[in-house]
Amino acid sequence: SQSLEESKRLVSELRTDTELKTDELDDRMTSMDSKIRDDMATELTNLCETYDRVITDLEQRLTDLIEDRAKQSADNLAGERSSLDGVIEDRRQEAAKDRAHVRREMAEEFSKHRREQAVSDSAQDAANKRAHGVLHSRCDAISALVEENRQSATQDSMDSRFMADTALNTYKHTTDKHLDALDEECRRLNDQILRTQGFATRRVEWTIKNAGTLCRPPGAESGKAFSSWFSPKFHAAGGEDF
Repeated sequence: SQSLEESKRLVSELRTDTELKTDELDDRMTSMDSKIRDDMATELTNLCETYDRVITDLEQRLTDLIEDRAKQSADNLAGERSSLDGVIEDRRQEAAKDRAHVRREMAEEFSKHRREQAVSDSAQDAANKRAHGVLHSRCDAISALVEENRQSATQDSMDSRFMADTALNTYKHTTDKHLDALDEECRRLNDQILRTQGFATRRVEWTIKNAGTLCRPPGAESGKAFSSWFSPKFHAAGGEDF
């Protein structure tokens, strides 16, 4: 009993010491976390200020560079425009000199083309007349062939329709025979079932596949003095759901 009391005292002292150490550790962790947060906040503030100064300096440098480039481009554009105006004026004068010569050449070329076109039109008219006669002959032949094909297609359609009607009647007759046979078989089976239901059955034997997983074991929750094994439901001797 004295040893038990001593053990309890030691456990109590150890627990108290552990709680004090835990509290001290929590205080140190809290102080360290606050210090780390303050240091990170100060570092981030300094970093943001440095970043803002760098961005401001970069924007100023970019602005100066853009203004220099714009001024240089404006000067170059003015020089190129002056040079281009001189070239355009030279080309305009040359075009005015060549315009009359080009008009004369175009008039001569057009007159020559009209003469050649007249000769070509005459030859084309003669060829069109010949082709027109050949085309009429071919159209007459095609019309005759179309009429012949139409008559042949009409006859083929009538033959196909007759064959289809014959096949449909044969299929209908065969199907009616099969359905009559099925109705007769159903009546026969119904009569056998009715006769079977009238028989007295005192014993039924059956096989349960996978009985180890399908059968339910006896349960004690019913409160009865006995218990039974139950199989899945089955049909036998004209009855259902045994």
